[in-house]
Amino acid sequence: MKIQASFILLFFFFFIDFGSAQNDKADSLKAVISALHEDTTKVDALLDLSSNVFYTHPDTAIIYAEQAKILAEKIDYQKGLGYALKNIGLAYYVKSDFVEVLNYWQQSLDKFKSIDDKQGISNLNSNIGAVHFNYGDDPKALEYYLESLQAAEQLGDKLRIATACTNIGAVYINKPSTIDKAEEYYLRAFPISEELGDLPTIGTVAVNLGELYHNKKDYGRALVYYKKALEALEKSGGNSSYVLSFIGQLYGEQALFDKAIQYHNDAISSAKEKDSGFEMTQALNKLAKTYKLKEDQSAAIKTFLESEKYAKEIGSNGELKIAYQGLAEGYSKLNAFKKAYKYQKLFNEIQDTIYLQESDQRMANLEFQYDLEKKEVEIELLKKDNEINEAAIESAHIFRNFLFAVAGLLLIIIAGIYYQYRFAKR
Repeated sequence: MKIQASFILLFFFFFIDFGSAQNDKADSLKAVISALHEDTTKVDALLDLSSNVFYTHPDTAIIYAEQAKILAEKIDYQKGLGYALKNIGLAYYVKSDFVEVLNYWQQSLDKFKSIDDKQGISNLNSNIGAVHFNYGDDPKALEYYLESLQAAEQLGDKLRIATACTNIGAVYINKPSTIDKAEEYYLRAFPISEELGDLPTIGTVAVNLGELYHNKKDYGRALVYYKKALEALEKSGGNSSYVLSFIGQLYGEQALFDKAIQYHNDAISSAKEKDSGFEMTQALNKLAKTYKLKEDQSAAIKTFLESEKYAKEIGSNGELKIAYQGLAEGYSKLNAFKKAYKYQKLFNEIQDTIYLQESDQRMANLEFQYDLEKKEVEIELLKKDNEINEAAIESAHIFRNFLFAVAGLLLIIIAGIYYQYRFAKR
């Protein structure tokens, strides 16, 4: 189980406006493509078009990327072929078909390796690693993240170095025994992200470092990085509610309750502004826990009840479980045992539901690994078939060449005999 909700960085998506501007661009690209000759420009245009529709129309994106793939193969445009395979995988990612995602991204990675495209190698390793990370296969994720880092270092690409280090840190922080390794990689990523002035990367690395030091009870350093994350998120227009909640939690653990409550309320306001139900529920639960630490059971119960309402609306069983547990304990301390029993019963029921969901998730992960292995076997069989076919073709070529050589030799012998005969006759 992951000890914290580590944030990772991805190169899945482009900076695309999924509004009317995107649709307008897609329409203009369609008009341009029909007039283009079959060259690299047309491949790039098809790739651009697939990139602009993958999120809203993934099946359409696959069609355009397949067209780009066929044309790239026809004109031997290897880089275009690599990106076509990547875009097909991207569309399957939106469709949540992760076996196909890895199939196409692995092909794309192999193509980028064959042409020594370091940027493509770094990006695809990062993305493939993220899929394995999300399915809980940390060793596999780490393998790809380290390859991504190696390619980024060879390229001298600081943004991708920072990204790879952040993702590697997210793997290492999953185990208490490797937290120091996580810290090492995060501390390598952070100054690079600051140097680049890349606000999303600064925010991601800073909040991870903040959580790391928070878990170590190093509140001073945790607060420094939480505030850096908060500053980056506010400048970039990101959702800062979860960082505000972390700061509130940190102050609450130090019994600085007034500051803690202030930050939790700021988190709730930020979540309301962004219309983010999940962050709202999290912030309410953290505020209620702070009231519990303060021994203000009435305020804690009132806040947990509000959290319960939001958690039900968004269907968040994890946050609902926290609210039920808090309500059962709060009512028990107020000697309202009937209500305490009610919420303890609801807590037990939601815990069973979550256990079943986790079991389903474990089964889904195993099924994913099985499907992935089956796909890999199919690919290996296809490769062997191709190798057998190629070997048969090569044998046929050798045999044909042998026949040609024998025929040529016979012709030379016949010609020699003929000339000897003519010479003897003369």
